[in-house]
Parts: sequence; C-alpha cells; structure tokens
Amino acid sequence: MPFFLSGIKISFFIWKKVAKIITPIKAAMFKEIKYTKNIVKISNIKVTFLTKKLFKNQKIKKNFVIFLL
Repeated sequence: MPFFLSGIKISFFIWKKVAKIITPIKAAMFKEIKYTKNIVKISNIKVTFLTKKLFKNQKIKKNFVIFLL
C-alpha cells in the first residue's frame, strides 16, 4: 500500500474491494470517467483533499486519485 494511505481510515477488506475495481480502470487508461467518480466516493476525503492541493481540474483530480491508489 502506498505510504500516504497510512493516514487514511480504510479497512483492508474495503481496500481489497476497491483495488479490484481500480485494476481494470488502470488497464482502460482512465477513459471511463463514470467509474472514477464511484471510486472517489469510496475513497476517504483525505485522498480527495490530497489531490485537490495538486490539481484544480476536476477531471484530472479524479484520475489522479485512481492513479495514486
């Protein structure tokens, strides 16, 4: 697990479920925006806050969350 997730309160069970969804999205090169929106909702607020500092563009932010996870 990436180091920044250590501060996020997410159980390993949930993480495994999210990871299963993220893998095919990575393979699809983030073309399906509707899937990224769902994962952003699953992710903790701290993840979106982290990406908010880095990107102001919403589309890039959502894809970046998937990329980091």
